[in-house]
Amino acid sequence: MKNFLTSLFYFFLGLNLYGQSSTNIAKTIRVNYHFMLKGNGTGNFNEVTDGDGRIYSGYDWARNQVLQMNQQSDQNIQMKIPLGNTLPVLDKNYNYVLDAVYFWRDDNTYYYYQADNAYTLYGQDKGSVMNVLIAETTGSTVVGGAANNVSIAIPVSGLLNKYIKMQNEWDAYLDQWNNLGYFSGWAQSLTTSHEFGHLLGLNHTVLYGSGAPCPVGCPLANYPNVQGSINYSCGDNITDTPTAWDITSSNNCTEHPGIFNAATNGLYFSNNLMDYSNNLCLSPNQIQYIHSGLELGNRAFTSCNAVANDLSLCDVGYPKVSYFGKNILVGNCGTQSDITNREKIDIYYSQSVELNNIEIRADSQLEIIFEPVCSF
Repeated sequence: MKNFLTSLFYFFLGLNLYGQSSTNIAKTIRVNYHFMLKGNGTGNFNEVTDGDGRIYSGYDWARNQVLQMNQQSDQNIQMKIPLGNTLPVLDKNYNYVLDAVYFWRDDNTYYYYQADNAYTLYGQDKGSVMNVLIAETTGSTVVGGAANNVSIAIPVSGLLNKYIKMQNEWDAYLDQWNNLGYFSGWAQSLTTSHEFGHLLGLNHTVLYGSGAPCPVGCPLANYPNVQGSINYSCGDNITDTPTAWDITSSNNCTEHPGIFNAATNGLYFSNNLMDYSNNLCLSPNQIQYIHSGLELGNRAFTSCNAVANDLSLCDVGYPKVSYFGKNILVGNCGTQSDITNREKIDIYYSQSVELNNIEIRADSQLEIIFEPVCSF
């Protein structure tokens, strides 16, 4: 069990972070996508194609991933560990909206190891939209990522720079096409959902933040790297997600819940979104923790927060995909506002929308969506 001081600290923290949140109020998080291309425009999705000859743009890919992440947020399953638990399976009640899609042609920001600099140079709407950077590593199709700034506290200087850097999404897409003849993207979307879990304040449940298994204080013949003394700071410190040492002790030191063992069919393997199982379970307190964060420091990133002020626009269209405002006026600037070239634009409003001198071509679409101001 967690030691007394750790439990006491998270008890008081929980009074504010996952004891009072309005989990019954749906919340939507605004996200930008950035495709990092080489200076000559190759090596990733672009504005029109998939970078490999198909008419499937970065806009299409980003829109599909956000759709799949929302499908994943709409699902929850019983937590697999501890075995036989009857913990409630609650609705997650949060999702994402695509705000904008950007394409950057720069040899100095193309690769994953350059992504932090890429955010510094090209990150957009910092402090109100979470940014996702799609980068590459040489010769790999292993999708992975990292989240920057996981704090959900009341924001102070610098804590609103929230972004995710993802690697090899494009190569994994091409690999599926070349080997299967189609692209699904579900597993890649789960990986991105996992990284968003970090931005929303969650840690790994039975692993160090870096992904190494928590030491469990008893010998595991096949896993010498987890035989060290129990480290009570390892894990997520969420009260209803079991600890690695609790579970390993309960199975007589035969299995670590963060390490898959095919011989036992992964009987004690975590199916939590916040481990490396590529699954989508979240516990009630994890869900409450996310919602509390969206009512505190992460509130600035919600769509309902973005419709509190009036917005006036001369034109609408890419790279922006979604626009947010209270009373929205479009196209009253002396020139016609055109939506064309397969653009799909959404306008979210809380009070009124006025469209003036605007043309929507047959190959494009505009949707106007009511979005109430935050009620939490």
